[in-house]
Amino acid sequence: MNQNNKSPRKTIGFINPSLHLPWEDIQLKGILDGARELDVNISILPGGRLNSSIPGEAQRNILYKLADNRNLDGLIIWSSGLDEFVSHKTLAEFIHSFSPLPVISLEHSVSGIPSIRMDSYTTLKSLIRHLIDDHGYRSIAYIRGAENHTAEMERYKAYLDAMEESGLSIQPEWIVPPIVIQEEEPEIQRLSRWFSQFGKKLEAVVAFNDIRIIYFIKAMKRLGVKIPEDLAVCGYDNIPQDIFSHPFLSTIGAPFYEMGYHSVELIVQMIDGKSIPEETAFKGQPIYRESCGCSVGDGGGTSLSDSSEALIRLGRKTRYQQLISRMRSELIAAPDPDINRKVFLKVFSEGLARLEIPSCRILLYETPFKSLDKIDLNVILQPYMDYQESNSNLFPQRNIPIGKLKNMLNTDQGKRYSLIVLPIFFNQTHFGLALLEMGPLDGDLYQSLMLLLGAFFEEFRLLNNLSESIIELNKTRDLLVQSEKIAALSNLTGGVAHQINTPLGISLTAASYLENCCEELMNNDDDPSERILSELVSVLKKGLPLILTNLEKVADLVSNFKNISIDQTIGEKRTILMNMFFEEQLISLKYRWKDLITVKLTCPENIGINSYPGAFSQILVQLVENSVIHGSPDSPSVSICLDVQYIGETLIITYEDNGPGISPDLIKKIYDPFFSTRGGNKSPGMGLFIVYNLVTQKLMGTIECTNKQEDGIRFVIKVPS
Repeated sequence: MNQNNKSPRKTIGFINPSLHLPWEDIQLKGILDGARELDVNISILPGGRLNSSIPGEAQRNILYKLADNRNLDGLIIWSSGLDEFVSHKTLAEFIHSFSPLPVISLEHSVSGIPSIRMDSYTTLKSLIRHLIDDHGYRSIAYIRGAENHTAEMERYKAYLDAMEESGLSIQPEWIVPPIVIQEEEPEIQRLSRWFSQFGKKLEAVVAFNDIRIIYFIKAMKRLGVKIPEDLAVCGYDNIPQDIFSHPFLSTIGAPFYEMGYHSVELIVQMIDGKSIPEETAFKGQPIYRESCGCSVGDGGGTSLSDSSEALIRLGRKTRYQQLISRMRSELIAAPDPDINRKVFLKVFSEGLARLEIPSCRILLYETPFKSLDKIDLNVILQPYMDYQESNSNLFPQRNIPIGKLKNMLNTDQGKRYSLIVLPIFFNQTHFGLALLEMGPLDGDLYQSLMLLLGAFFEEFRLLNNLSESIIELNKTRDLLVQSEKIAALSNLTGGVAHQINTPLGISLTAASYLENCCEELMNNDDDPSERILSELVSVLKKGLPLILTNLEKVADLVSNFKNISIDQTIGEKRTILMNMFFEEQLISLKYRWKDLITVKLTCPENIGINSYPGAFSQILVQLVENSVIHGSPDSPSVSICLDVQYIGETLIITYEDNGPGISPDLIKKIYDPFFSTRGGNKSPGMGLFIVYNLVTQKLMGTIECTNKQEDGIRFVIKVPS
C-alpha cells in the first residue's frame, strides 16, 4: 500500500452477504465494538452471496471489487453466508483472491487463511442429548439447512451421532430436506404437509436454526399441534425474534458477537506482523426454555427486561421503516436533472437527519452500466450528493476512481469512522455507490435505503429518456401509476404504526407493572408469607395474559405487513402443473381450517404455466382466509369453488364462495390497505391488499371482484402465460 496516502489509523474491511437477517446485527455489533476498542476504521461491504440466483443479489457482488490493498489494511470475511450457491473450492478461491491483504475467515476453514469458527457440533449434540437423557424423547426429527453451509454439516452430524450414541434409530422420513430460498408461507405449507404425512409418531423436532423452527411452530399451530405438550421443538442461534416465540424457544446461543469482536483483535495483530492461531473456535451456550419441555428458569430463560428491550427494538425498527416510507413518498423523480437533484437533496438530507445517520455521500457513474463486467476499478465516480452533520467532515469534494475508496474520505482528520458501502442499482442497471457513516445498528434500515435509492434513480432514468421511444413512454406511464401506490405507502406505514402502538403500549405498561410489583415483593423485609405469595400469583394472573394477548396481536400485524412486500422474496419462476399444485395447497388449507371449509376444484390435468408458485400459494391462502373470516354466521362451513382454465394465452382462475357477499359501494375499497368490513382489531384488512399487489405486480395480471347472483363473492384472476 502507498505509505504516503496511508492513514495512521488502520482501515479494516468487513464482507458480509447482507445486513437484514436476524443474526447479522449481532455479528456487526461485535465487529463495531472491537473496532471502537482498538481504534480502527471499519468499511462494511454487504455484497450478497456468491453466484446467487436470487434477483437483486448478484448485482451487489460489485462491492467485492473494492476490497484490495488500495482501500484496506486488512479484511474480515463472514464466509459461511457466502457459500450457499458455490462449492467449497470456489469459496476458497474467492477468499484467496484478496491476497496480499491480511484476511480472516469467519466460520469457514480455508487452507492458508486464519479462521474463527463456531463449534456447532458440540453444542447441538449436547442439546439433543438433553432431549434424550433429560426428557426421554426417542423419536426426534431434524430440519436441515443449506447443504453447502459449513455449520449445517456439523449440526447434521451432531444429530446423527447423538441419536446413534443413544442407541436410537432414525427413520429416513424424519430428515426434512433443506430449502435454498426462504419464503415463509410456502415453507410453512411444506412443513405442514411433511408433518401430516410423517410426523404423527414424533416426540421432538430440532432445526438447523431458529428461523426454520419458527416456521415449523407456525405450521404446527395451523394443524392444532401443541408445543411442547404434543411435540417438543428446539432451534439454534438465539435470535432476537425468539423473545416473541410462544412458548419460549429452547435453542443454542450462538457466539456471533464474540466471533466478530475477536476477529478485529486478530486482524489488527496480523497487520502488525504478529503470528496468530491458524484456527480459533467458539462454542455456543444451550438455552433450555419451554419449547423442549423445560420451565423458563431451567437454563437461562427469557427475562422481563429481555422482553422489554426487544419491544423497544421493535418499536425503533417500525419508526425507521416509517421514516423511509415517508422519504419514498416524497421522492418524486422529475425529467429535468436540476429539479430532480434539488428535490433529492432536500428530501434525502432531511430523511437522513431523522434517521440519525451522521453523513452520506452519493457517487454516480457518468453513464449507468448494465453489466458488472463493464465496471472496472478505473471508472470515475462523480459526487451527486453530500450530507454531513455540522461536526462531520468525512467526505472531501473530489471525483475519484472506484478503486480508490479510501481517497474518497478525509482520513487525515483524526476522526475514526464506521462506513457502510451500498451499491445503487435497479434490476441489471448500476448507477453508483452510496457511502453512509454508521448511524443506528439496524441492518433493515440500510437495506431499505439501498432499495429506495435504486428505485429513485431508475425512475429518473426512465423519465429522462421519455422522448426516445413510445416504449419508454409506456414504461413511464406504468411507473407513474406505481409511484401513486408508493406514495400511499406513507399512509400505509402510518396505519401500521397506529395498529401496533396500542398493543405495544398495553404490553409495555403491563410489563412495567409486573416489574414494579416484583421489586416491591423482593424488597419486602418481612419473612416470605402466604400473603406475599398470594399477591404475586394474583399479579401474574392479571399481567401475563394481557402481555401475551397483545404481543400476539403485534406479531400477527408485523407478519401481515411483511407480506405486503412484492419484491425479490417470492422466489424464482418454475413450471407449475396447476391441477397438482392447487390440490397440494388445498390439502394444507383443509388441515388448517378443518371442518370450516369445503372446496371443489375444477382444473384440467394438462394445464401448466411458467410462473411464481409462491405468489399463487399466497393468493389462495389469503382468499380462503378472507372467506372464512367473513363467512355467513348462519352457515357452519364455507363452500368454495375454484375453477382453473386456459383461454388463448391467458390463465383464468375463478374463485367463488357462498358467503354474504359485499355491498356494491364497498367493492372498490376492498383492495385498500387496512380496509375491513369487520372493524376494530378483529381483522387488520391487509389480505386483499396483498392479493392485489401479488396479482398485478408480481404476476402482471388483473383481478376483478363481483357479487354472485346468489349469496357469495366471485374473484376472477387473469394471468398472462
